[in-house]
Amino acid sequence: MEGSLKSENSAALYAVMAANLIVFYAILKGQLLLAGDWIAAAYDLGQALPAGLGLILTGVLSAQLSADAKSRIVFLRWSNPLPGCEAFSRYTRSDPRVDLSALEK
Repeated sequence: MEGSLKSENSAALYAVMAANLIVFYAILKGQLLLAGDWIAAAYDLGQALPAGLGLILTGVLSAQLSADAKSRIVFLRWSNPLPGCEAFSRYTRSDPRVDLSALEK
């Protein structure tokens, strides 16, 4: 049995999150890194701790919610939360490409 797309790509997702943290720290300590003061930059590594904890918290919370719960949060609809759920019922009558009588048969 195959896993979900998220589980198959989890290593790549974690690598992107780590790269984001590294870029954040490089921007935060850009002057020290450009000056070559690597020891001072490494000494202040604790300043990146809140961003790292935020990434960990995001990963943990994302793992706890189902896909339907995430859709409800993003699209702010409890029933039929996905955006395509109402496309057929809302736009069928105004779309000339859809033949309702053929669908009813």
